[in-house]
Amino acid sequence: MAERLQGTVKFYDLRRGYGFIVPDDGGADVFVHHSAVSRAGLPALLAGMRLSFRLVPAARGRRPQADHLLLLEPAPTASSKDRQDVNSLKEAAE
Repeated sequence: MAERLQGTVKFYDLRRGYGFIVPDDGGADVFVHHSAVSRAGLPALLAGMRLSFRLVPAARGRRPQADHLLLLEPAPTASSKDRQDVNSLKEAAE
């Protein structure tokens, strides 16, 4: 299986159902689709969240996209309720 990468959510548009993660290794931003977020048991992503993920092939020859998401840290600017909700999701996933 592919190696796990780590990165920070750059942005996530809940209405459009996608966003991008900036990988820690300095590579190109990585696309993340709402289906990967749902499979991870997360309601959405917030800018600044730290994630671990794997790259998987994308449809129609596009660059690989993020999947198998694991929350490492909630967004630093999230409200205390958002942080609590995200921490609960993280604990449930472990």
